[in-house]
Amino acid sequence: MKNNTDNLDITTKRIIELKGTMSQEAFATQIGTSQPNVSKLLNGSPPSAATLKAIAEKYSVSVDWLLGLSDQRKIAVPQPKEKTYADAITLFASLIEHNSITVIERDDYNNLVESPSDIHVNDCFLQHLMDLRHNINKMDQETKNNWLARIVTKLSATPLLLWDEVYDDMFNTLDSNATLDQYEKLVCSLAKEMEDLPFF
Repeated sequence: MKNNTDNLDITTKRIIELKGTMSQEAFATQIGTSQPNVSKLLNGSPPSAATLKAIAEKYSVSVDWLLGLSDQRKIAVPQPKEKTYADAITLFASLIEHNSITVIERDDYNNLVESPSDIHVNDCFLQHLMDLRHNINKMDQETKNNWLARIVTKLSATPLLLWDEVYDDMFNTLDSNATLDQYEKLVCSLAKEMEDLPFF
């Protein structure tokens, strides 16, 4: 006797697999869509690109796996190459140029020789990501890897702002429980405003 999923395409089967025993309403909430749309998905309606992206991000799976183009379910986290001091100073230079961070030198501590240099994070979105990372650090390694993979995928096209103090008030209007999507939306809108400014 055939299983009732035998005639469904591989994408539908994999969405059903991810949904598991969850109700359609709960699954819809997880991926940011409606219950009727979930019902269509489970009955073989092809998902939109936005839905595929939402499912992939939520469940840490690759879009290729969802589409049946790969048997590798989890998003591959590239193995980092050994870091060098050149990498570190290049990163610092870039963040300083964007005013993302400020390096407070020893002389700024009332000339106390024993006081170390300190780094102040100006960029509110960067600070938010660092706070999230700090919380994730308490989790197991697989959870940390999955979180990093989702963040890298989600923010790969999000521009790094040339930080300005006026942005502080804009980010302070966000609720303390604001989602990553809300932060990213604000960053992208500010970046778009900068693009639209005339050059003199």
